[in-house]
Amino acid sequence: MSRRIPLGAGGAGAVLALVAALLAGLLLLLAILNTPPPKIDLVYGETSIRLAADRAWTLFPGDCVNLSWELEGIKTLYIEREGKIGWGEMAYCPGISADGPRIEVTAQNGIYRRLNLQINHLPALLLYVAGFVGLLGPFPMAAYFLWARRAERPPPLYWIVIGAICLAAVGAWLRLRPAAPPLIDVDEGDVAARLWAEQDLIVFPHECVDVGWSVAGAESLTVNGDNYDHSRLRGETRHCPEDGDRVLLEARSEAGAVYSYSLHLPSLFPAAPSRPYLQIWGLFGLLLGALVFLPLTARSLKLGWRSRQYADFAAVGAFAAFVLLLYLPFGFDSIGHWEEWHVFAYYEGGPFFVFAAENASRFLSTLPHALAYLISSESFVGYHLAHFALFVGKMVLFYGILRQLRVMPLYAFLTAVMFMVYPVNSALMSLRSLPLNFSICSLLAAVYFMLEYIKRPDRLALAALWLALLYNVASNETGYAVILVAPLLWWLRCRRFSWRNLNLTAIWYIVPAFKLALLLLLQLTNRGYYRGPGFDAAAGSQEAAASIPEMLLQLLSAVYRHAFFDGWRDALATLGQNDWWSATLVALLMVAAVGWHLSRNGASEQAPDLRRSALWLIGGLLFVIPAVGVLMWIPFYHGDLWRLYFYVPLGAAAAVLGALLILTNSIRAPRRRQAAALAICLLLMLPAISRLFAQHQQYVQSANNKARILYGVLEKAPAVAPSAKIVITTDMGPPELSAAGIFEFVHQKMANIVFYLLYEDSRPASASFCQRKIICGLPDGLYKRFDAADLADLLPQALVFRLNPDLSVDLIEDPAAYFGLKTDETYDASGLYDPDAPLPPRALTMLGAALRD
Repeated sequence: MSRRIPLGAGGAGAVLALVAALLAGLLLLLAILNTPPPKIDLVYGETSIRLAADRAWTLFPGDCVNLSWELEGIKTLYIEREGKIGWGEMAYCPGISADGPRIEVTAQNGIYRRLNLQINHLPALLLYVAGFVGLLGPFPMAAYFLWARRAERPPPLYWIVIGAICLAAVGAWLRLRPAAPPLIDVDEGDVAARLWAEQDLIVFPHECVDVGWSVAGAESLTVNGDNYDHSRLRGETRHCPEDGDRVLLEARSEAGAVYSYSLHLPSLFPAAPSRPYLQIWGLFGLLLGALVFLPLTARSLKLGWRSRQYADFAAVGAFAAFVLLLYLPFGFDSIGHWEEWHVFAYYEGGPFFVFAAENASRFLSTLPHALAYLISSESFVGYHLAHFALFVGKMVLFYGILRQLRVMPLYAFLTAVMFMVYPVNSALMSLRSLPLNFSICSLLAAVYFMLEYIKRPDRLALAALWLALLYNVASNETGYAVILVAPLLWWLRCRRFSWRNLNLTAIWYIVPAFKLALLLLLQLTNRGYYRGPGFDAAAGSQEAAASIPEMLLQLLSAVYRHAFFDGWRDALATLGQNDWWSATLVALLMVAAVGWHLSRNGASEQAPDLRRSALWLIGGLLFVIPAVGVLMWIPFYHGDLWRLYFYVPLGAAAAVLGALLILTNSIRAPRRRQAAALAICLLLMLPAISRLFAQHQQYVQSANNKARILYGVLEKAPAVAPSAKIVITTDMGPPELSAAGIFEFVHQKMANIVFYLLYEDSRPASASFCQRKIICGLPDGLYKRFDAADLADLLPQALVFRLNPDLSVDLIEDPAAYFGLKTDETYDASGLYDPDAPLPPRALTMLGAALRD
């Protein structure tokens, strides 16, 4: 006789989840079967357009629909970028993210129209729904994990399934709803115009939308303030919330009549908030961090003091003193580089912002910049203090992780210092590394609080874990491979299956899954987001795919060679370039003193045996692979000694520790073994610390050189007219500019940004830097070269300065003669600047450190 199993709450929930899934599938099937085939039937004057498809859905990759068309009164017809005649049929097989064929029609009067015949592709819908569920699902799931009464077990599966189905239904509705992007299509006799936008709503802050226009019968036109002549009557531009909620087009006919059109483009976010969006996100992230991390820090200090963990306090103090020694020779008020100038200008309403494209996917990338700006908005002190805190924080957290993994205080201390000084990164002391240092510090904090929670379960530690991971993935994607393998730490530490480990692993992956889902949504909805140049360079052909394993092996061999050989060779080469030997030796002696103190306090702890030492060596060497895991797939970064090597010192320092332990394993006396390891480590650190001082000196000198040039311009023109356009030109080539550390002036519109900030209330119309005077010009709507433009229009606005090889600056009295150009116009710059005005106060504050040097 069979035993009846009662249907409890879990069984009922599972049945409910199954019914919900079947119902969702049935609704999707009904939608597919009952969606009528799409068609277009339009008439524009003498132009008639009829297009149709035989069905509205394609159900699997490679599935096709039949398109048919019949058009009259047209000039050209392109379908999927292939030219067609006015009638015919073809098969259309959509790609994974397509929402319909690209149909482009040009009428006889020259008006260009892009038509949308909506065909739904089921794989694209399923990917979109997965992204939508992943985007919205992690937050309520994280809340459940954090506040559930029993954190040792995962939540019931059926609640996750039912919640995902509900979110999927909403996502499917958003994807399938008929979109109605704004459109103007008019024919007023003299002028015919079509103005359209690719989206009907701006969803994200700083999101920009493609706007197109086509005009016939006009002599010239203006779109959002930009002027175009009769050769540019068809084109596209980007419209952002900062441009307002309307796209304005004015067309001037050949008879002189002006026709105006306005296209309304709403945004979910106001165009001009009281603070810039990234600063708002940064301040919000700072507030969350203060609420979560400050109580945890205070509690850790209290517990450490009560348990007499004086050795750990000594290590933390040494980390702070070590980084302080790196800054003392150069001060905390030295000048910033281009990234800090850009963020400063952005926070003050500047004309350009280099991070605008990243805002949708890296909304916390400038959190440390927001902190720096709060500390000081008139100098770069805040940036240096934020960097100082991140350097100390990285060392403290790495030390804490090693101590959680039962590494002796001395070896944990030496590994953390080695991690800081490891000679692989070429821009560690540059302020430009602020976002990456922030992301690494956040990931280390997440690992530390995960290990802390395993030892002492606590909701605040879980909240810290979640927030630290959010900091990491919302500021940079470089650490995703490290995030993928990090759960091995607690699985190997416990060495057995447990529901709590499963639960913690699920929590760990929630936030990264949210970020990936966000990127998936941005990709499938054709919205712009930051991707490294060359991201798709290795995709698209069987030949490229076949070369990927060889490419990865070559890259990894180069990374290992640089991390363990070339980097140390470069560090040895800087021994003769270091001008700060006294500070270097003081830092080395401090490490020696604290290391000796830790060895005496940790003499009673059991030293790692040969097996464990070998595991540290092998683990550190293997960690190098995920350390470059994401960037190894992007060919653009393969030669980048900046971003590619930021995570490498974590594994490399652990490998060095393992090698030292194996090397000293034959020494049986614990104190002698620790003394030998300390001596060898100090010997290795000498060139590494020397390199760090030399690198810091290089970046400070580079910033000071730029400041000298800026001050040279301000000294000769302390006040300029609003119509003035500053031009700095030089005959120095890229090698000379790079050697002086001023090549950044050539790109990133840095000259425009810095003069916007320094001149304050008497700002010029624009500023530019010409690497070669033979290709010099002015941004005047479009960039116009002096030797290819009407000098009578261009020169009266130009205030031209020459940068000499000694970095002095001269004001050019006769630009036409200087550029070797012939003109009958008399040049007079007296109305463009006032040489007797006082220097702007802010310029003296921001450039003061460089001027004192």
